[in-house]
Amino acid sequence: MTPASRTVQYLVDQGTIACRIDRRMGPIEVDWPGAGVGFADILAVPPTGPLLIQVTSKSNHASRVTKLKASAHAVRTCLQRGMRVEVWSWDKDDDVPRIEPITLEMLP
Repeated sequence: MTPASRTVQYLVDQGTIACRIDRRMGPIEVDWPGAGVGFADILAVPPTGPLLIQVTSKSNHASRVTKLKASAHAVRTCLQRGMRVEVWSWDKDDDVPRIEPITLEMLP
Protein backbone atom coordinates (compact mmCIF):
# COMPACT_ATOMS: atom_id res chain seq x y z
CA MET A 1 0.00 0.00 0.00
CA THR A 2 1.35 3.47 -0.88
CA PRO A 3 1.95 6.12 1.78
CA ALA A 4 -1.00 8.12 0.42
CA SER A 5 -3.35 5.12 0.55
CA ARG A 6 -2.15 4.24 4.05
CA THR A 7 -2.76 7.82 5.19
CA VAL A 8 -6.31 7.98 3.84
CA GLN A 9 -7.11 4.59 5.37
CA TYR A 10 -5.57 5.61 8.72
CA LEU A 11 -7.64 8.81 8.80
CA VAL A 12 -10.88 7.12 7.70
CA ASP A 13 -10.37 4.42 10.35
CA GLN A 14 -10.28 7.24 12.91
CA GLY A 15 -13.55 8.68 11.62
CA THR A 16 -12.00 11.56 9.68
CA ILE A 17 -13.10 12.63 6.22
CA ALA A 18 -10.07 12.35 3.94
CA CYS A 19 -9.35 12.21 0.22
CA ARG A 20 -6.46 12.41 -2.18
CA ILE A 21 -6.10 15.72 -3.97
CA ASP A 22 -3.28 14.69 -6.26
CA ARG A 23 -3.32 12.15 -9.03
CA ARG A 24 -0.41 10.37 -10.64
CA MET A 25 -0.69 9.22 -14.22
CA GLY A 26 2.44 7.25 -14.92
CA PRO A 27 5.40 9.63 -14.67
CA ILE A 28 3.10 12.68 -14.75
CA GLU A 29 1.69 14.20 -11.57
CA VAL A 30 -1.57 16.11 -11.97
CA ASP A 31 -3.15 18.31 -9.30
CA TRP A 32 -6.81 17.59 -8.80
CA PRO A 33 -8.87 20.41 -10.37
CA GLY A 34 -10.02 22.75 -7.66
CA ALA A 35 -7.40 21.75 -5.11
CA GLY A 36 -5.09 24.51 -6.25
CA VAL A 37 -2.51 24.08 -3.52
CA GLY A 38 0.09 22.17 -5.51
CA PHE A 39 2.01 20.81 -2.51
CA ALA A 40 -0.37 18.45 -0.68
CA ASP A 41 -1.43 14.89 -1.36
CA ILE A 42 -4.31 14.57 1.10
CA LEU A 43 -7.09 16.87 2.30
CA ALA A 44 -8.49 15.80 5.66
CA VAL A 45 -11.19 17.31 7.85
CA PRO A 46 -10.61 16.06 11.40
CA PRO A 47 -12.46 17.64 14.36
CA THR A 48 -9.53 20.07 14.76
CA GLY A 49 -10.18 21.66 11.35
CA PRO A 50 -8.92 21.44 7.76
CA LEU A 51 -5.60 19.68 7.29
CA LEU A 52 -3.39 19.40 4.20
CA ILE A 53 -0.95 16.50 4.29
CA GLN A 54 2.17 15.81 2.23
CA VAL A 55 2.81 12.07 2.52
CA THR A 56 5.97 10.13 1.88
CA SER A 57 8.14 7.24 2.94
CA LYS A 58 10.17 7.67 6.11
CA SER A 59 13.41 7.94 4.11
CA ASN A 60 12.05 10.94 2.15
CA HIS A 61 10.60 12.83 5.12
CA ALA A 62 13.25 15.60 5.20
CA SER A 63 13.01 16.20 1.45
CA ARG A 64 9.23 16.68 1.74
CA VAL A 65 9.70 19.26 4.48
CA THR A 66 12.16 21.03 2.17
CA LYS A 67 9.60 20.83 -0.66
CA LEU A 68 7.00 22.57 1.50
CA LYS A 69 9.47 25.29 2.43
CA ALA A 70 10.09 25.82 -1.30
CA SER A 71 6.32 26.29 -1.71
CA ALA A 72 6.36 28.93 1.01
CA HIS A 73 3.81 31.30 -0.53
CA ALA A 74 1.12 28.63 -0.96
CA VAL A 75 1.85 27.01 2.40
CA ARG A 76 1.86 30.39 4.18
CA THR A 77 -1.46 31.34 2.59
CA CYS A 78 -3.09 28.09 3.75
CA LEU A 79 -1.70 28.44 7.28
CA GLN A 80 -2.82 32.08 7.54
CA ARG A 81 -6.32 31.06 6.52
CA GLY A 82 -6.64 28.56 9.34
CA MET A 83 -5.59 25.34 7.66
CA ARG A 84 -2.94 23.09 9.14
CA VAL A 85 -0.15 21.61 7.00
CA GLU A 86 1.76 18.47 7.98
CA VAL A 87 4.24 15.99 6.55
CA TRP A 88 3.35 12.37 7.29
CA SER A 89 5.87 9.62 6.61
CA TRP A 90 5.58 5.88 6.86
CA ASP A 91 7.98 3.02 7.32
CA LYS A 92 6.71 -0.27 5.91
CA ASP A 93 6.50 -1.75 9.42
CA ASP A 94 4.87 1.26 11.12
CA ASP A 95 1.33 1.20 12.44
CA VAL A 96 1.29 4.98 12.83
CA PRO A 97 2.96 7.68 10.74
CA ARG A 98 5.64 10.11 11.79
CA ILE A 99 3.87 13.49 11.75
CA GLU A 100 5.63 16.85 11.47
CA PRO A 101 3.52 20.01 11.57
CA ILE A 102 4.65 22.82 9.29
CA THR A 103 4.44 26.23 10.95
CA LEU A 104 4.78 29.81 9.75
CA GLU A 105 8.03 30.07 11.70
CA MET A 106 9.57 27.30 9.56
CA LEU A 107 8.99 29.14 6.28
CA PRO A 108 11.56 31.45 4.67
